Amino acid sequence: SGVGPLVGVALIVMLGAVNVVTVAKIAESLTRTGPVRWGGAYLGQVVGRYLGTGARVVLSAAMAAIAVVALLAYYVGFSSVLDAATGVPAPGWAVVLFVVTAAFVWRGRLDATVASALLVGSINGVILLLLSGLAFTDLDSANLSGVARSAGQSFDPTVAAAAFGVVLLAFFGHTSVANCARVVLRREPGGRSLMRGAIAGMVTAAALYSVWTFAVTGAVGPTRLANETGTALEPLAEATGRLTLAVGSVFVVLAMGMA
Repeated sequence: SGVGPLVGVALIVMLGAVNVVTVAKIAESLTRTGPVRWGGAYLGQVVGRYLGTGARVVLSAAMAAIAVVALLAYYVGFSSVLDAATGVPAPGWAVVLFVVTAAFVWRGRLDATVASALLVGSINGVILLLLSGLAFTDLDSANLSGVARSAGQSFDPTVAAAAFGVVLLAFFGHTSVANCARVVLRREPGGRSLMRGAIAGMVTAAALYSVWTFAVTGAVGPTRLANETGTALEPLAEATGRLTLAVGSVFVVLAMGMA
């Protein structure tokens, strides 16, 4: 909302291209690392093997920080959408989510199978396209050139920095490649499938993000988006109807499970 849809899509494409390169390099590194194939090593062990203990500590600290920030974002998104869809206050949904998450941690089993991840990811992709289709039915060309600005201010560099950071974090799927590498390399030891799949996944993500950004900013005005404290689903539902909240509720539940 602060930089406009065209700049937003340009950021998605640019950072998507960078992440295509980085995820391919990670896939190649995992393929060339024996412990990944035979010992089930994950990304931290791979980094420690090639770059030393110091780098592994830095990675672990960074991953912990990202996990905390991402979890907070998921709690806000999950709770606010279900609040709007059901009328049950957001703090109540946050408690429910916390109890479910704590139960998984208590069990000591957090891993999902590659098959279930593919299923959930595919469903979420279809839902995003469906929601984008609903947004396109209420497209307003005036919104596509609009940028939300504070009174008397033409450009806010902090907004551009926030957009850059959010888009960059949206492509954070590299650890998933490490998690599934052992399974994939068992079936195709050469590593071509792992690399091609990782690249295809990143390109698909960039395409979905671009369509979603263009559709939502076209249906919802920039000022309304800028003033939303939850997710884009709530203002999108105001423009397109309650069906958006119903479908969006499924999306946020599955997205949280995927995470």
